[in-house]
Amino acid sequence: MHLSNSFDKWVQDRSLPQNHLINQALALVPLLETNGFHCMNIYEINFVTLMKCHVALGDLPNAMKYSNICGIWHLVREGNLELYEGMKNPQAHLRNPGWGARA
Repeated sequence: MHLSNSFDKWVQDRSLPQNHLINQALALVPLLETNGFHCMNIYEINFVTLMKCHVALGDLPNAMKYSNICGIWHLVREGNLELYEGMKNPQAHLRNPGWGARA
């Protein structure tokens, strides 16, 4: 199942461990990088999934860590400095409607 689709299932299914989707996404990072997929959308989706998981867990330090990676992706790809700066703002995560959904 695609990670972006798995996120909704993970948020709703409390029988899945909190690190279930995080472990899947982290396991993909070296595979994507080793095989040259770090320039493709799946790489970005993987880090967006990590960011969303940590937002849902109410884990601000890790939400910020993966948000920074996603922001850099947007900055490099689109030159979107405003989005990058916004993703570095902790308050943006705390205001996210999904904040703490799995906490």
